[in-house]
Amino acid sequence: VGRCSTYIAMGHVVSSTMNTVSMAAQQIVTSIFYALIPIGESCSFTAQSFLPSIISQQRARDDSKSMNANAQHDQQGQLNTVHEAIKNISKYSIALGIFLSLIAASIPFVCPFLTTDPAVIIKVQQVVPIMLAILSTHGIFCASEGILLGFRDLKFLGRIYAMFFVCVPALMLRLKHIAIKSGANVNLYSIWNLFLGYQAFRITAFVSRVFILLRRESKRKQTEIQHVVAF
Repeated sequence: VGRCSTYIAMGHVVSSTMNTVSMAAQQIVTSIFYALIPIGESCSFTAQSFLPSIISQQRARDDSKSMNANAQHDQQGQLNTVHEAIKNISKYSIALGIFLSLIAASIPFVCPFLTTDPAVIIKVQQVVPIMLAILSTHGIFCASEGILLGFRDLKFLGRIYAMFFVCVPALMLRLKHIAIKSGANVNLYSIWNLFLGYQAFRITAFVSRVFILLRRESKRKQTEIQHVVAF
């Protein structure tokens, strides 16, 4: 829901404040964007598929584990399994970001196949650097979101997407207000630059939350290990 409200608000601002050339360029950019973002979702699906089973198996073993000399080694190994899974997902997300960034860098070369209007091509090319930044980090965003879903951190995700649902469209509509009231030059670059800020904020928030959850899990394990050793 948070994402959809952002895309709807973006389309509204473009259609209500810009000319037909900008609207045509926006159509090309969004078509490429919507075609590529499902590729990044594979990182999220991977994390959602594998992490819950790893975490549930780990906690089931903790519940059934008898207090013996091997408990400390077993618990540390289980924590390392979670870290290893997250590390592999992160590596895959970085590789995927590189792949998507290469596609974004090729947009200027494919523009002549998408439109014959030189003015539209220029508008699209102005947005390419932002698209490069967004798509190169899209895998990291999807991976961190999938990891949070794997940890069942639904309260955090619900709250932050509720915030995105309200705040990002409000910022988009603020651009419309500026364009109409003050006559400022609001263009595609402005719209997508705002989206880049949104992307940077949610990546920072999600990755930070992943580190917080890993630290909590590590502290929980260390506490259990200390109890076992004391016993």
